[in-house]
Amino acid sequence: MKIQFLSVLLIATVFSLGCKTETKPNSFSIIQYEQSPYARGKIIGRKLQTDIQKQIANWRALIENELNLSQEELFENIEKNTGFIEAIKKYTPEFLEEIEGMAIGAQVPTKDLLCFNMAEEIILYFSEGYQSCTNVSLMTEKANYIGYNLDLPDFLRINKPFILKNKQLVVYGFPGILGTGGMNQKFLVTTNSLPELQLNTNGLPLPFMIRKLLTFQTLEEVTSYIQKIPLGAPQNLMFINANKTLDLECSKNNIVEYKTGKPYLFHTNFAISNAYIQKVYQEKCSRFRYLDSLFTIDHMVINSTVEKSSSQILANRYSEIRSKETYISFIAQYPKDKNQVQIKFLTRNDTIKIKLNE
Repeated sequence: MKIQFLSVLLIATVFSLGCKTETKPNSFSIIQYEQSPYARGKIIGRKLQTDIQKQIANWRALIENELNLSQEELFENIEKNTGFIEAIKKYTPEFLEEIEGMAIGAQVPTKDLLCFNMAEEIILYFSEGYQSCTNVSLMTEKANYIGYNLDLPDFLRINKPFILKNKQLVVYGFPGILGTGGMNQKFLVTTNSLPELQLNTNGLPLPFMIRKLLTFQTLEEVTSYIQKIPLGAPQNLMFINANKTLDLECSKNNIVEYKTGKPYLFHTNFAISNAYIQKVYQEKCSRFRYLDSLFTIDHMVINSTVEKSSSQILANRYSEIRSKETYISFIAQYPKDKNQVQIKFLTRNDTIKIKLNE
């Protein structure tokens, strides 16, 4: 029990304390989740209109400066040379409706907003991609926990994040995106990029996949869907519920489950189980080595006081886990009592706790 208690403390400390970066937003935009996709999108667009317009302007400037393409040329290129848009129309037409409503509400071109929701795939299509995000899960006798940092490049960190919610669902992200992750009453999903794995140019773009997965009620349904419907961007998807942690490394050629056989699991931006780069992940990622040094039974037993564990984590973690690129952090828990599912979001000056069913 002492080891479990200190492990939970470790997750809370790594992901919630010492938030001093000056680039993080100060608060959240909270929007009620409506059932009709188009109406929901229109409401989101209206409420986040200024922020979405700024995001799209930044996105246009990035494309023009980095790729020497106009937004119109980019859309034509993606429509002609990839299957991303066809995958959206085929597998998630309801979320395409939400994009259309959001574009109307925000008064931005639908094609711009659609490309913005394919940003990770587009960046990987034209370049080497971006390494982002860290997640840690822990299973205990009373509850399962996950701690997560959402890291973003500069052009995406200009506005405060949003939370889209109702009693059964929470979706989070930055203005203009369908969502970067979320939770329902049965499970939570987080993502972190694996840019060294292969992009599937006929796959479903990540925000659409995330929102689709959150419509399911079991991890068995989730696994079946991911096996059948290809994901565009190579990605690590970590799921937790009250019973287990499921971690899937997804790329064009395969989907590999990462298991540790331990009550904790953590992931950064290098595939561990996927054979493509299996032997080099630890050498390349300092965040992984740092977490590996923390989440060991020996470390927990030796540092058997709250004060000593906390001080060591704070002394070592600041440059390893969080940085100026960290946009959102959260800690979530799925107790064995499923009625107490909750998530606590954190930015520099704001903390919001949400309990489902309330």
